[in-house]
Amino acid sequence: MKKFFAMLMVVCMLAVSACSGNGGGTKVESGKLGDVHTAVKTALGDAYIASMPYDMMYLTEVVGLTEADIKEFVAEGPMMSAHIDTFIGIEAAEGKGEAVEQALQAYLEVLKSDAFMYPMNVAKVETAKILRVDDYVFYICLGGYHENMEATEEECKAFYTEQNELVEKTIHDTLGK
Repeated sequence: MKKFFAMLMVVCMLAVSACSGNGGGTKVESGKLGDVHTAVKTALGDAYIASMPYDMMYLTEVVGLTEADIKEFVAEGPMMSAHIDTFIGIEAAEGKGEAVEQALQAYLEVLKSDAFMYPMNVAKVETAKILRVDDYVFYICLGGYHENMEATEEECKAFYTEQNELVEKTIHDTLGK
């Protein structure tokens, strides 16, 4: 019986893997976006907990981007819905940087309005940011959680802002801008 459930689990995982994919987009692990993604993960170390890859379908249906606006992307979010850590890096199609930036900003506003569902995330999502460097646009909501359970909201915001600033600096340094 245990072998049956183990095989069933493997089959299910393979089916999910086969059906997933990037939905027609390009998920990069090399090039500038790949370099940025690697540098951000290195800079945050164990505090980088966004580990579930997002595909083009997620970016279009949930985030609100259009496939025509995206040249390449790398995107990861949380495995658990209680967490909000997300990294989205997009190389916009030529002339589409502003459209991508606006879509990511709208997505952030939705998350801010929904943050009350998990009060522990309010300060973190309020410090999330959209960063645009030429045709590269990033959604940044990353870093570990404040360990002091009695920290004030302002202390938490300062902690999360510091982590996002580290990510922003890492992006600028990696892109050379």
